[in-house]
Amino acid sequence: VYYHRIAVVTYKACSHKQEQIMKIHITNLYNFNRNDMLVEKQHRIAEAGIALGYREMGIFSFPVETDTPQELSKRLDGIIAAIEADDVVFLQLPTRNGAEYEKLLALKCKAYRNTKLILMFHDMSLLEAVNGSQESYRELCKMADAVMVPTERDLARVHAIGVSAAVPLDDLQM
Repeated sequence: VYYHRIAVVTYKACSHKQEQIMKIHITNLYNFNRNDMLVEKQHRIAEAGIALGYREMGIFSFPVETDTPQELSKRLDGIIAAIEADDVVFLQLPTRNGAEYEKLLALKCKAYRNTKLILMFHDMSLLEAVNGSQESYRELCKMADAVMVPTERDLARVHAIGVSAAVPLDDLQM
């Protein structure tokens, strides 16, 4: 099921690049309890993407606040090392390394010419006012080329913050 869903979104994001060589990347969480439901979902979707030829970008759980800005920048450079101009990046959220980490990662991905950034939310509470970092996630959504949300019910949340290119993960039109 996931194979088909992410293939449809990839096709829509890449339909204008028929003659260009590009790569598709997808994030995946590591150093978490594999029995955690969020981690399991992200692993399943990443595995589906890898089966379709996507390249994995491993996201390691660590105490982000212990890195200096320069160390964090170097760490993120390592994660995105395989990205080139015109590539597509699926960023699965949350990474559990925090909103600022995710925003910096997205900015690094978007620094490459014509890179398409597709956010794949697994937890929509990130956009709610009760979450102290909701503004960072809203900025992240606005920087993305497309946003995937867990269900059709979640579309209203991203539309409310001005994101029109949103697709529900559970109900893609095949």
